[in-house]
Amino acid sequence: MINIKADMQKAREQLEEILSGSEFKRSEFGQNFEGLDDFPVSGEAPVGDSSFSEWFSAPLIPHLSGVEWMIWGTLGVSLAVILVWWLWNYRKNRPVSRKKPNESRTADWQEAAEHMVSKGAFRLALRALFVGLLEFAFREGKLKRHPAKTNGEYREEAKRNWPESAEDFRELSRTFDEVWYGNRAIGREELERYRLLTRKLTGRGESG
Repeated sequence: MINIKADMQKAREQLEEILSGSEFKRSEFGQNFEGLDDFPVSGEAPVGDSSFSEWFSAPLIPHLSGVEWMIWGTLGVSLAVILVWWLWNYRKNRPVSRKKPNESRTADWQEAAEHMVSKGAFRLALRALFVGLLEFAFREGKLKRHPAKTNGEYREEAKRNWPESAEDFRELSRTFDEVWYGNRAIGREELERYRLLTRKLTGRGESG
């Protein structure tokens, strides 16, 4: 039967013999170790060593004098002022689109109409042109947008608020009603005349 106690005692004696060497007589903490029982436990500093405890208890924020706090405070405020000034100038000087509000929406409908013509969808092209015309009239204050209004009501409103173009608007809106709601066929030539008349009202002309 193996004598475990004797083996442990022998191992202890061998370890103490190793630790008795000169290289182990002086630790990095400045304390002598005479045997195994004097060897410090991991994580514990020998008594009398204050460097570790002083470092551990040191404040996270260094102590600053009143003048130092004033300098750092002034620097922080200056940086904040510079940041605000830069943001204000950026917003003031950034490029602004010269297009009027919703102006691009009219152009988008006209481009959509051209696309529909290329596909042979003339009724959809007519609708796009008429919607673009309405967007122009709403933007310019010629007509007041309201989802419950009929095209007939818009024609009456055009007589009051857009008299110079009321007759042309009447023709365009009636043609739209006949084609879109009445399912009347429309050809390429009639659609081209419709397109030119809508551009006349929106002020774009043939080259617009």
